[in-house]
Amino acid sequence: MTKKGRKSETKLQQWLNHFSERVDYSRFQRGMSLYNDHHVHGFQVFPNHFECQIEGLQDTYEVRGYYRLENGIPLLNDYEVVCSCPDEKPICKHGVCATMYFILNELTAEQNDTEDRVLRERSAQIEEPLKKLQQKVASQTSSILELHSFRGSRNIQNKDYIETVHTRVVSVMDELKKRQ
Repeated sequence: MTKKGRKSETKLQQWLNHFSERVDYSRFQRGMSLYNDHHVHGFQVFPNHFECQIEGLQDTYEVRGYYRLENGIPLLNDYEVVCSCPDEKPICKHGVCATMYFILNELTAEQNDTEDRVLRERSAQIEEPLKKLQQKVASQTSSILELHSFRGSRNIQNKDYIETVHTRVVSVMDELKKRQ
């Protein structure tokens, strides 16, 4: 994982730590249990909110989370979770469960997809053509230095020129190897 990915992960962890401070311990623990036991259903993400159903002990509850993202992280002061359960606290165990799903499954997956896409693009643009070039050079059976011995070659008649070209090719190949 890149340094940038680790930095974002740290910010998400910090966000979760601050979020957990807003919820009393028992509700947070029960919400984590619901999350770990896969009680989240029909999770949908929209540009500024998410919706899902949380399967509780007595019923299934509708949960909505409202957020505003900055650099891929929800702003805590603009984050709100609303649940259809009878709990009167601002954040119930179902809200904790939905929040954990949103942060750990949706936002983290989105960041990983972005990193994977960047790596795939880099591979397609740089690494794959470089490998093809290296394979092509490696598959050549004769050295540039040997070309002067072919009498049929009218283009290359000067041994000094051939050695100069050979030296340059070797230095370019060494440079390419260093870049990997």
